[in-house]
Amino acid sequence: NAAIVSQMIVEGLEKRLPFRRLMKQMLEKVMANRDVLGVRIFLAGRLGGATMSRTEDRKLGRIPLQTLRADIDFARDKAYMTYGVIGIKVWIYRGMKFDKKEDK
Repeated sequence: NAAIVSQMIVEGLEKRLPFRRLMKQMLEKVMANRDVLGVRIFLAGRLGGATMSRTEDRKLGRIPLQTLRADIDFARDKAYMTYGVIGIKVWIYRGMKFDKKEDK
């Protein structure tokens, strides 16, 4: 579930874990599930306590955001840090909806 993944990222960031390592570990953890075909994690804000805000995103597998039939689980969350808020977005792709074999 994308909400659970985003909450785990929030907890990791608030424990001051390195954000790149955290993203990579979460990607691999989610992709280990056999029904997941793709995952994308997007972070935005003062990453690593930097003075200027920036964005960072990682993808594994595929995430067809333009396809309406795609079964995509999406969640947004915020990590409240001492130097500001980091926004987190997570997409998890689980294949197509209505993907049944037609009998002809």
